[in-house]
Amino acid sequence: MRALWDRALAGEGDEPAEQRSDAVAVALAATEPREVVAHWARLTAEVGPRAAPLLALVRTAAQLDPEAAALWAEINRGRAQRMTHNAAILEAGGHLRPGVSVAQARDVLLLYSTLYEPLVMEAGWSLEQLVDFTERGLVAHLLVATDPRT
Repeated sequence: MRALWDRALAGEGDEPAEQRSDAVAVALAATEPREVVAHWARLTAEVGPRAAPLLALVRTAAQLDPEAAALWAEINRGRAQRMTHNAAILEAGGHLRPGVSVAQARDVLLLYSTLYEPLVMEAGWSLEQLVDFTERGLVAHLLVATDPRT
């Protein structure tokens, strides 16, 4: 299961999704935080079809098997570390909405990264709908408002 999880996280293409995420974040974080968030939303839709079914499998197996439980804990630690890293990028650029800490931003990013299963797999949303919802939600919850309506 671990090898399947690693492949799921890599996403599509020659460069793993995590490395592409970092490259975009570093290049745009100082001036284009909305583009960074949009990129993360697209990566959620790219990785979700591979990762969500595996997460569901490991989550269920973890209730019965110690090795699966260890993998589930490892996956959750890795996801939390990754989202803390992403939140810190926004914070370092001064882009987090006032009153939103890195820990809170991490939690919001974690929440939005789990929406593939309920929205796409269960409710039948398209990937485009998921990307749009994720992007708008992350902007609204995390980023400094640049428009009084946001």
